[in-house]
Order: sequence, then C-alpha cells, then structure tokens
Amino acid sequence: MDLEGLNSWLAERNLKGHWDHQPWSQVVRAHLWKWDDIYEGLNWSGKLITTGEAGRRTIQLRNPSLSAGMTNTIHFSVQLVNPGEIAAAHRHTAAAIRFILKGNPKAYTVVEGERLPMAEGDLLTTPNWTWHDHFNGGDEPIMWLDGLDVRLVGTFGAMIQENFKKEHKSFWSCASDLDQERVCRAALPLSLDGDLRQSHGTERKRG
Repeated sequence: MDLEGLNSWLAERNLKGHWDHQPWSQVVRAHLWKWDDIYEGLNWSGKLITTGEAGRRTIQLRNPSLSAGMTNTIHFSVQLVNPGEIAAAHRHTAAAIRFILKGNPKAYTVVEGERLPMAEGDLLTTPNWTWHDHFNGGDEPIMWLDGLDVRLVGTFGAMIQENFKKEHKSFWSCASDLDQERVCRAALPLSLDGDLRQSHGTERKRG
C-alpha cells in the first residue's frame, strides 16, 4: 500500500488523514466509526508517513454527510507517535483535550514547557494559544483521541495556528521527578526563543 492507497482506504470508511486536505460542508447526521478501521489505518500511517511530513499523524473522523470534518463544532481524531518521534511544537486558537488510548512512562505532552505524562486512560488538556508538542521516548507507539473546538472557532473566523520556527529535540525534558521537583525549567522551544523566554521566564512553577 502507498499513501494514496491509504487515503482511498480511509475515505471508504469515512476516515481521513490529517495530511489529506479537502473542503467541508455544513450538514451533520449521526454516524458510527469502527475502531478496527481507525486502528488499522493509523498503524498503516505509522509506516507510510512521518510526523514531520504530516504535521500531526492523525486519522480524522469524517461525517459522510459533510465534505470534511466530524461536526460543525467539535473535531475528533486519533493520533499516533512512534518511538523516538516528536510531533513538533505549535500553538493554535482552538483548545484541545487528549484521552490517552495507549501510552508509556516515557511519553509526554508538553504545554508551555511543562511535561504531562501520557499513561493509558489519562485525560490531558491543552488551553488555546499555548505552545505544545508530543514526545514518545518509549519502545512502543503511543495513541490518543484528540478533541478540539476547531470547527466552532473556525466558524467565527478565529482559527489561527503558528508552528514553532526552530527545530528542537523536544521541550519535554525538565524535572526528572515530577512528584518531588516543584520547579520545572521551561525547556525547548521556550528556552530557545529569546522573546518567548523573556515573556514566560526561564522557570515555571508547577501548581
């Protein structure tokens, strides 16, 4: 299978890769997405496209009554990050929640320099317009359900996304013991960018 073949395979099951850009319409009807289809498509995508190429390697839930998207307000997709990969830092005006389906002790989402461990069953939040990336330092792929209010924000013409402009190893590395270390140094990308470091400070207290 090649990437074009994967796109067609997903479309037949009312799914879509984040990398496959298509327009969307306004009518919403009830629909059921099968986990087996999502899981198989996600595993294929892990072999065929990198996080660098895709931006975010996610399988988006597409409502067949719409030309794109799941609803006109909430967007859901399932994301995969392979061992050693980073889904690079960016920020956007949409807020996000992340329900972890498959995690490990060395997987993190980092929000404004603060590590949030990604264990199976965890629910993480990412407030709007906060820098964040995802890092998998374990030996197995990690997967989670992404939920964003991107469709609603887009309806008001307020959807903005900014990618962090400098390459980085991940800004996940800060305190080695999250339970005992109460001050977490804001690492990449905040520590790389002078303007951000000046506005956020080099240290952030964990509340």
